[in-house]
Amino acid sequence: MLHKTEGIVIRSVKYSETSLISRIFTRELGVQSYIVNGVRGTKARYAGAPLLQAASILQLEVYHKEHKKLQRIREFNPAYLYQNIPRNVVRGSLALFLMEVSNKAIISGVRNQEVFDLLKSCLMKIDREEKVGNYHLHYLIRLSQILGFGPQFRDGYHAYFNLREGVFQEQLPGHGDFMDEESSFLLARLITEADSLSSIAADQQMRKNLLRMLLRFYELHLDHFGKIRSQAILESVFAARPPQS
Repeated sequence: MLHKTEGIVIRSVKYSETSLISRIFTRELGVQSYIVNGVRGTKARYAGAPLLQAASILQLEVYHKEHKKLQRIREFNPAYLYQNIPRNVVRGSLALFLMEVSNKAIISGVRNQEVFDLLKSCLMKIDREEKVGNYHLHYLIRLSQILGFGPQFRDGYHAYFNLREGVFQEQLPGHGDFMDEESSFLLARLITEADSLSSIAADQQMRKNLLRMLLRFYELHLDHFGKIRSQAILESVFAARPPQS
């Protein structure tokens, strides 16, 4: 059956001399893997093959058969063309980080339009906004909420965020999986002031600490999540070229 849908390319890998296999998060069908023939080499059929790079936002016409591992694309065109992500190392690194997190956190074939809209919105804001240093943190927080294990203010704000229980609490827990007061406060602000992310100032070390704690939070609550390789790249880029606060 033929479907029209938007899609965000999570990753693409070479397949044979002229083809690619692209893992794409579609709005209507969830995450699917597509084989795209004839897009590589000197006689490639599509001049738009670079659109299959990670984080590309596409308009797709795809063939879909239930329970099939590899689907096929009839046509793909840009749904949004980035202005800054391709030529800015900070913005590009943020986009690739979001792609790796999405690849690990979103289950193949499960349709979730709310997650799709969140990812698309974050990518476009990373591309457009002047201050982008909080968007990867916002994505992790909001994604965890949509997936059902996000941070909770069970009885209001308290000084320590318990990573295992997913709640803010007044006393230190009897284990090491918690955020200190500074990280907990920044987390609370990013939750309660999500509509004004660019106004939430934080230095490089504060963001680094919170990022590490949020990834640990995912490891505790998603069995299949594992380590994020682009975390080290992102930290290195931020150290060399800190985003505007």
